[in-house]
Amino acid sequence: QELEELRKCNAMRPQYAKKLSKQQESVDERSKSVSDLETELRSNLYRVRDELQQTIRRCEQDNVTSSSAERQLESAREDLEAISDRLNSSNVAYEELESTTTRLNKRSREVKTNIESLKGKEAIETENLQLCEERIEKILTKRGVEKENISGFAQRIRELGTLPNSELEKIKNFSIKKLMKSLSKVNEEVKKYSHVNKKALDQFVNFSDQREALLKRKAEVDEGQQQIKSLIRHLDRQKDEAIMRTFRGVAKNFREVFKELVPHGRGELVMVTAANAPQTTSGSSDNSDIHEQVDQFVGVSPRVSFTGRGDVFRMRQLSGGQRALVALTLIFAIQRCDPAPFYLFDEIDQALDANHRKMVAALIKRQAASEDAPTQFITTTFRPELVEVADKTYGIQFQNKISSMVLLDKPEAIKFVQTVASS
Repeated sequence: QELEELRKCNAMRPQYAKKLSKQQESVDERSKSVSDLETELRSNLYRVRDELQQTIRRCEQDNVTSSSAERQLESAREDLEAISDRLNSSNVAYEELESTTTRLNKRSREVKTNIESLKGKEAIETENLQLCEERIEKILTKRGVEKENISGFAQRIRELGTLPNSELEKIKNFSIKKLMKSLSKVNEEVKKYSHVNKKALDQFVNFSDQREALLKRKAEVDEGQQQIKSLIRHLDRQKDEAIMRTFRGVAKNFREVFKELVPHGRGELVMVTAANAPQTTSGSSDNSDIHEQVDQFVGVSPRVSFTGRGDVFRMRQLSGGQRALVALTLIFAIQRCDPAPFYLFDEIDQALDANHRKMVAALIKRQAASEDAPTQFITTTFRPELVEVADKTYGIQFQNKISSMVLLDKPEAIKFVQTVASS
């Protein structure tokens, strides 16, 4: 009801405001008309009346009898009567305007009073509306709390389980009074067990839920662990296969390069395993036990024979020149397996004899001109064998504490190294 009254008041306010505006405009118009009449009376009619009255008195005092004076007097009297009539009409109109203005002002005050009354009612209704909203909010809050309580009670009832049909048949025909009496009796019996932990069931349910969550989490962790282990095994298998594939390629290239450098000899590259494990050569690996083999590897070791028959020697059993030749063999084997754009060698032929220097120079020339993996070799040497196969040669001179490099052709280069070697 209060909201309806508030809506009615709000609907009436524009109407009263519109009426007040119209009446105010009417009052302004009436006031302007009154002001115009007063101006006309003061500035025109009163002045003309006074002039005519003075003319009449002056004529009466002079006792003028001429016809022209009589006509003038008669005309002045007629003008005076006309002005008096206009003056009376103006006074009547002025009184009517005053009455209308008074009535409109009174009506305006009544409208303003009504508007103020409506504003007061609106303030009261707004306050009542706020109070109603607060009450509604409290009721909704209380309703939410009651819903939560109902949900809690329903959960507790579900936890207690359903009542057997036999028990339902027993109490089916009980009256409310009898049921309440039975409930009181049961509550009295329950009080005997007041020392029992009443939260035990809730704690049991809570711990059971936690246990289920932990078991589920453990299963997820175990599954993730198995996946990680499977990934690790897969990566280890790929790594071991890559190691064995690379080793086999390098070992194959080692045998070929050593055969090119030492035509009558033979060499092989073997994996060195742990002390208790058998050593694996370059051709005895099997895919079924690659992982076990790679786990036992501790390094690689070259074994060579420069005669092709008799004993096979390890690195520590070789001379300096032979060691240098085996090291070059390993470098060239790796280069064939994984080519590099260029190699920089510093006097690699220093410890080699002339025959082996020729073989190394020929191999470098073949590697540099290879169609599969052409490579640039930059070497420093004091021997003519590498100079003979070089595409370009430069000589380095040290004079007056200054090093200088000059481009040499092949005869000049051979003569240059021979001069240096003899000095």
